[in-house]
Amino acid sequence: MSHTNTVNLAKWQEPGLQIIASTPVDQRKPVLMDEFNSASCGGIPESSMFGMALWTADYALQMASVGYSGAYLHTRERGVTYNLFDPPAAVAGGPGEWDTHANWYAMLAVTEALQNTNGSKVVDLGLSNSITDYSAVTAGYAIYDPKSSNINALALFNYANMSMQSTDFDIPASVFNGASDSGSILVRYLTAPTATETTNITWGNQT
Repeated sequence: MSHTNTVNLAKWQEPGLQIIASTPVDQRKPVLMDEFNSASCGGIPESSMFGMALWTADYALQMASVGYSGAYLHTRERGVTYNLFDPPAAVAGGPGEWDTHANWYAMLAVTEALQNTNGSKVVDLGLSNSITDYSAVTAGYAIYDPKSSNINALALFNYANMSMQSTDFDIPASVFNGASDSGSILVRYLTAPTATETTNITWGNQT
């Protein structure tokens, strides 16, 4: 439940990412994270909790901010705690209900934040010194159109809201350079009653 954790974790390929970033744009190779999730080889009991969904979304956006072109969220056989979803407990293709897990909602939020025809440029805003301060409870990203430099989306994280209390923070005005003064803003919340919730998780009031 710390943004600083994702920042430090995404640095493990920093030298290679810097080499790629210094290469002319038309010659750059994409850098892909071929497998990530909360814990290797099947997860841990906490992997299906809402707090892990926050971490997953945060880490995915952090990887985008440091230069990864894509990342694959690892899944395994039915019953693994960090799966996005589980099929029915029946033969393949059989009838029954599918179960969605915490990371499913995280990926819905990330996908919507990054959705853009021209691709996306993701910037860590460093809210409340969250890049270096493990005790910071807010974090955020600005997502820009790489061609026009216009802002398309904000992704804001509240790691403190354990009892439905509000958390205040400031977003620098420079984040909104290129933003239109007219039109509407769509706001969606990824929420759960507590960080340990495993079923009552919503994205845009849907579950």
